[in-house]
Amino acid sequence: MRVKDALKRVLDDHFIIILILSALIIISTMLLVHAVTYRPERYSSMGIADENNQLSEFPDSLAYNDTLPMYFNIINNERKAILYQVRMYYGDASTTVDPNTGEIPVPVREQWSRVVGNGNTWARPISITFNASHIGLKKIIFSTWILDTETGNFVYSGLNVHFWLDIKAP
Repeated sequence: MRVKDALKRVLDDHFIIILILSALIIISTMLLVHAVTYRPERYSSMGIADENNQLSEFPDSLAYNDTLPMYFNIINNERKAILYQVRMYYGDASTTVDPNTGEIPVPVREQWSRVVGNGNTWARPISITFNASHIGLKKIIFSTWILDTETGNFVYSGLNVHFWLDIKAP
């Protein structure tokens, strides 16, 4: 009987050790798989800011021939360097951006391009000046395009931002 009890105790101790080791192996394997396969979400983002590159309110109106200093910012978290192009348009209340193609039925007023490395931000200062032909309520639109390296063409990224500005006579 004593031998049987001693044997049972040894087997119970071994079982507990095997159970603990198995749990450690399973948890370690799960952590390793997660560490190897984890990929943060890829994204680009765009924003506009004031002349100090700070988020603030833009003016509601501006006299023509006055200048509006500001920044646009592009953040690249796509896990690779990307050539971005930002296009600026002046529209009105009926001007819309096609959500699939990015087409806007008004001419591009200005555009800027730059390669932005992964994890980097492109902060570009710009100044917008309007003339007498722009008097009235204007929708200032910025849209972001990305170079498709296979075709060599820029494709719409889906990112755009706009604000309203009433251009007045001085």
